[in-house]
Amino acid sequence: MNQQFFRFLKLCFIGLDLLMLNLSFALDKFYYREKIAADFELQYVYLWVGFNLTWLIASWMCNIYNQTSMSSFESFCRYTLRAYVYFLTIILISFFIIKQHDISRLFIITVF
Repeated sequence: MNQQFFRFLKLCFIGLDLLMLNLSFALDKFYYREKIAADFELQYVYLWVGFNLTWLIASWMCNIYNQTSMSSFESFCRYTLRAYVYFLTIILISFFIIKQHDISRLFIITVF
């Protein structure tokens, strides 16, 4: 595969992954806008940044944007599913450690 094309493809996949994560977050934030108190807006911004960073860390740990994993659909799906499991694990462990009670559990479930 051409190196420039692979770099372009890699950036497109990273961008699309973050776009879908942020779109899901924005739609949920819009849907629950009446239930989210103004006092907790900053907490949801931290949650949004945390989700983006956690996805980038999980995808880096699983190396899903590697040229060998992107060469076939099956391997790409396998690496992506593994990264998603890591993502969920990191998020749930961080919620358990931080004990964030101000953020709606229903909001978190619908973002996933």
